[in-house]
Amino acid sequence: MKHTAPLVALLLFAGGQTAAPRIPKASPLPFSVLEASISDMQSAMKAGRTTSHEIVQQYLTRIATYEDLLHAAITVNPHALADADALDRERAQGRLRGPLHGIPIALKDNIHTTTMPTTGGALAFVGMVPPYEATLTKNLRDAGAVIVAKTGLTELANYVAAGMPTNYNAVHGYGFNPYDPRRDPRTSADGRPVMQTGGSSS
Repeated sequence: MKHTAPLVALLLFAGGQTAAPRIPKASPLPFSVLEASISDMQSAMKAGRTTSHEIVQQYLTRIATYEDLLHAAITVNPHALADADALDRERAQGRLRGPLHGIPIALKDNIHTTTMPTTGGALAFVGMVPPYEATLTKNLRDAGAVIVAKTGLTELANYVAAGMPTNYNAVHGYGFNPYDPRRDPRTSADGRPVMQTGGSSS
C-alpha cells in the first residue's frame, strides 16, 4: 500500500498531460477574382492571401479563356504582369499609393495609352499608339492601378453617324454579355447578341 498513492498520482499526472488529438486547420481557399470587388482584392492582398501579380494573372487567364466568346478586350497590356510585380514590391516595402494599389483596370479603347494602341474600335486607327497618355490613364497609374487591357465599345463611342449598331465596332465585332452570351436568332444573323452589353462602353 505504500506505493499505491505515488502510483495513482503518477497515472493521474500522465493522464493530464495526454495531448488531445489535433484537428488540422483548414487552409483558406485560394482568392478568386470572380465577382470580387476592389475592397475584396485589397483585403486579400493586405492579409497576404494573394498578390497583385496573382490577381492580374487571373484576369489575363479569364480574358484568354472567354475572349473568343465575349469580344470584350481589343488589346491586352503585354506589360501587365511586370507592372503588377513592381507594385507588389512597393507593397512589400510598405509603400501603398492608395485604394487602387495593385488593382487591375481595363480602359475603354478611346482612352490614350502609350503602352497599347488606341483604336476607338475603328479600322483606321488599328495599331496607332498615341504619343502621350490621357490624364485619366496617368492618374490611374499614379494611384497604383494596373492597366490590364483596352475594351470594346460602340465604334468611336457612337459619335459617327445616326443609326450605328450599339456595342459593335469594326475592329472586334459585337461585344457579348457574359451572363447571356448568345447570338440573337431573331435577327438576320448579323452576329448581334440577345442582350446588349451597354451603349458606347460595351
